[in-house]
Amino acid sequence: ASPGLATGVLVRHVGQQLDVQDQPGDVVADGEALEQAVLTVSKELAVLEADTRTRLGAADAAIFVAHRELIADHDLQREALVTILRGHGAAWSWKHALQARVEKLQAVADPLLAARALDLRDVGERVLARLLGGERERLVLTAPTILVAEDLTPSDTLQLDMRHVVGLAISSGGPTSHTAILARTLGLPAVVAAGSALLSAPEGQPAVIDGSLGAVYLDVSPADQQAVQTVIAR
Repeated sequence: ASPGLATGVLVRHVGQQLDVQDQPGDVVADGEALEQAVLTVSKELAVLEADTRTRLGAADAAIFVAHRELIADHDLQREALVTILRGHGAAWSWKHALQARVEKLQAVADPLLAARALDLRDVGERVLARLLGGERERLVLTAPTILVAEDLTPSDTLQLDMRHVVGLAISSGGPTSHTAILARTLGLPAVVAAGSALLSAPEGQPAVIDGSLGAVYLDVSPADQQAVQTVIAR
């Protein structure tokens, strides 16, 4: 998906699973909680947009502009508020409205709308995390890392600490995915559609990624690591 050669420690990124129980409360308080969660996330996205614009440019920052527009959708918020009025909890109502909208977009045979569905799920889960009393976890990296994941959302990829990420190895996706495009923008070697076996590779082992060949080499010996470093330096 993105050419280049790199060596680093294998680290797996697992998407956060949000457990949502239907816990109805005071209707007015739940409605205000939803509005506050959307407002907080919108402010966070404005900060991310400014930071990404500085680091990567306007094109990559535009994803967060789109995300702010997606959660500002009055119809989506209205659907959640109507569900709250029917006696359901704020988080459950938002998840229900979000899932219905995502499935509607996915049902349209248009790759652009399918990508929009991924963006909507991404930003919608930010709001959901806020309603559940927290925020989405951020992966902390301290060494040159080849990051393994089933998939990465736009928020995931743009919040990675690029001082330590040297390559991306994705089990699903494709060469036109957001992850692949961002990897090429950053000059990071990236492999996509590598298959589910990649996710069972033990973390912490030395690995080499070759984005030009679409290969990830595991449990690499010190001698081979040094050979790769020599090729990279040359």
